[in-house]
Amino acid sequence: MCYAAVSTHLVVNGSLTRPLPVLCSVRQGCPMSPLLLSLYLEPLCRSIIADRLIHGFVRSPYRVKLLAYAGDVTLFCSSPGEVCRAVAHVRRFCASSGASVSWTKSSGSWVGLWRRTPSVFAGPTWSLEPPRYLGVPLSCARSSSIFWSQRVSKLRDCVWSWNALDLSVFSWARVCNVYLASRLGYFLQVLPCSRTQIARIHRVFATFVWKSTYERTIRTNLFHYFANGGLHLSHMFARQLVWRVAFLREVQHPFLAHCVATFLKDELSGVVVSTVYDTPLFIWGFYKEVASAFHLLLPTFSLEFIYGSSRRKLYWAIVDLLCPVPLYRSLFAADPGRDVLVRVMRMPLEFKVKDFFFRLHTGTLPVRVWLRDRGFWVAFNNFNCKLCPEEEKSIMRFCLVGTLSPFGTLFSASFVGTSTCLRGPYGFCRLGRMRRSLGIPWFWLVCTPYG
Repeated sequence: MCYAAVSTHLVVNGSLTRPLPVLCSVRQGCPMSPLLLSLYLEPLCRSIIADRLIHGFVRSPYRVKLLAYAGDVTLFCSSPGEVCRAVAHVRRFCASSGASVSWTKSSGSWVGLWRRTPSVFAGPTWSLEPPRYLGVPLSCARSSSIFWSQRVSKLRDCVWSWNALDLSVFSWARVCNVYLASRLGYFLQVLPCSRTQIARIHRVFATFVWKSTYERTIRTNLFHYFANGGLHLSHMFARQLVWRVAFLREVQHPFLAHCVATFLKDELSGVVVSTVYDTPLFIWGFYKEVASAFHLLLPTFSLEFIYGSSRRKLYWAIVDLLCPVPLYRSLFAADPGRDVLVRVMRMPLEFKVKDFFFRLHTGTLPVRVWLRDRGFWVAFNNFNCKLCPEEEKSIMRFCLVGTLSPFGTLFSASFVGTSTCLRGPYGFCRLGRMRRSLGIPWFWLVCTPYG
């Protein structure tokens, strides 16, 4: 597990330089960086853990003296003397290893009742508010409503900065999952979040995907997988339930296991078996959400399924439980062609074509009848088509317009199927097999009526 004759390249003005030898350390992003950093900090951590005069945070019979992740080290002390001894260990390690501590970036927090709370003590600055650990504000561990309100406001501002790009609904959903949902999920794994805030997040996601101020269809349709007629949009509440369940079933540290047995013994008596007697009167925050997650899932799923299934399988099971089958898919559940959205997403087409097909498939094309049914204003209350005296519907644009018979002939000749297949979403999907000699005229015809 060691390097030998390591070299690297740099990109300067778009071109690679000559090989540069790496004589010490490793570059950022190297797979060995976390391992080497853990080995480097191991003597410091062991010296603090072995010090009997540093008690740390004690919850009988377990205690925690420090937490170390990458280059961040958090120390727990129960007296000013322990703080001085811990800082002395850090200074001794820096003197012998050549490391250095950025005291300007280091901070301390006086948690609990202290006789004196100086702002500067033993090097770092101190405050009465819990600090931020790895970017997570620990002050929001009990009440996080203000924090999530600020995150939703920032999320809405970030969404509006993306609207200038021309992408399809499939790409917008992927942007939500990769950039927006991942940022929120980092905090959602450890901080409690109410259903109201999650509903606000889903509202931002839905309007962002539709690029509109309102939602074209029921929101739950977007969370389904592509094969079920959705956009694979991240369901934050389902992910929250999965993370809470995973915390309880995958806990291994003795201190965390003791906390679970203490706080959840009464709430989850059928899941957690414990002999701890100092049970609190009530629980809140993160542990309350863990108990609520099991209370929601146990009436539907068995313990064998909850503990035996993977996170991905459990997530999609929860999505199917919370989100009903879309109406535009329920009537054709037994028909073939369920992967139509997957095939459309992979086709090398313009984003407008993909958007048009998805709206046609979900029944959200802004035709006159659709606008009337949803209470939108239509000029002169005229709901008929401009080309014929029939009401303007999505299906009649392609099958029932008599003045477009030349185009209808070309449209029907472009496919192997017949025009009767256009009556349903899956029937329309069966027309996706075109003859190679005709190229792709049907996409041009589909986009022509609505620009």
